[in-house]
Amino acid sequence: MGTLQDQQPRNYYRVTGGEINLLISEVLNTAEKFDITFDQAFNIYNLAENRRRNDLFVANGDIWDEQICGIGDIFISRFNRR
Repeated sequence: MGTLQDQQPRNYYRVTGGEINLLISEVLNTAEKFDITFDQAFNIYNLAENRRRNDLFVANGDIWDEQICGIGDIFISRFNRR
């Protein structure tokens, strides 16, 4: 992976059958606890996942802004010396 610094490779996690079974059990327990259907509980889990994904996009944008600002500062300092 091309990086400006020494970034470690990302971990790409595989979802296993066991994890799927745990998730199904979790959704079923949530549905039972709140007296809603499995589909309703599943939709709530999807809503939570979408919220998490949006938060990650925002955080990534903040990191991007900081990195681009730092690169801009480097360029400005290098070109102002001449």
